[in-house]
Amino acid sequence: MALSAASILRLEDFVDNHTGLARKERMRLKIAATEVFENILMHNRSLFNIPVLIRFYGDDTARLSIRYFSTHICSPGLPDCRCTPYYDPKTRRYRGLGLRMCSNLTRSIVFRKGLFKREIIIIL
Repeated sequence: MALSAASILRLEDFVDNHTGLARKERMRLKIAATEVFENILMHNRSLFNIPVLIRFYGDDTARLSIRYFSTHICSPGLPDCRCTPYYDPKTRRYRGLGLRMCSNLTRSIVFRKGLFKREIIIIL
């Protein structure tokens, strides 16, 4: 899958097709995954349409892995539940609300950073 706005619909379909999860768990996973994916899309500073690898692991704990290429120094898309949502007067928007929502919907979200690859794992 490519990192693009159209891919969000494909991600939703991907989560919906995992019938091994209860409907409520699929909804929680879909909300968190699309929020994280949109954050990657909005904040990743790649200059080209990059591939994204999405995998689902449903052994003892349901996990969704999103791997992507980035040279960005920060960790875009990483929900930080320690961060307090705040109002950004420059953009005239509240920031951090979606990330707080993700931390409340999941057991944890793990960020792994390599030299040029990043991985975000959503654990229900």
